[in-house]
Amino acid sequence: MLKGDQKWLYHGNKENQRKKSNVATSANVSHDPSSGNEGEGDNVSLCTNVECERPIGRKAEKAKRKTKDGLSEDAMELMKKKTESLEDAHIQGEELVRLEQERVEIERRKLHLQELDREEKLEIKKRKLQLQELDREERIMMIDTTMMSDLQKQYWNARQKEILESKL
Repeated sequence: MLKGDQKWLYHGNKENQRKKSNVATSANVSHDPSSGNEGEGDNVSLCTNVECERPIGRKAEKAKRKTKDGLSEDAMELMKKKTESLEDAHIQGEELVRLEQERVEIERRKLHLQELDREEKLEIKKRKLQLQELDREERIMMIDTTMMSDLQKQYWNARQKEILESKL
């Protein structure tokens, strides 16, 4: 994992050089493909001084991820999807509210029409009763009392008098 990193290649080559020859120069260290590190970086230039850059640690990597927009791409994608789903839910909620308002408005209109219909039926019934009353009064007024007994004449004359008084 770390043996391919520059720092460790440098230290590994230094140890190999010490074993091969006791003369080690820190300024002219070169990578020898035949030294046993063949697959690990043939074209890698090694650090010439002791203080090479070392790999970033776990805490530093975490902090770097946190400072980079605060969220990783996966979290951003999740947040975007969640935002879209919340927006869709909000739109659906608004649509449901609108449909409910339409339903209430239709119900209100229906009740209003039923009320008008009921009132109209009552007016028709009332007018019908008035016409029947007029017809009855007209028949009473047209009764010929000449052939009736005195008691019947008094009754019908009293009725005719009531009708006349109510009309005046």
